[in-house]
Amino acid sequence: NFGLIFSVLSMASLPVIIFYLILARQFLKGLTSGALKG
Repeated sequence: NFGLIFSVLSMASLPVIIFYLILARQFLKGLTSGALKG
């Protein structure tokens, strides 16, 4: 039963993690481009 709960939680948190990674990458790209522009 614990395995089922864990799998459901991991499946639910996966899109959040992917969204966070994409957002962080875009944020870092904006930071570096802003720093290069001065």
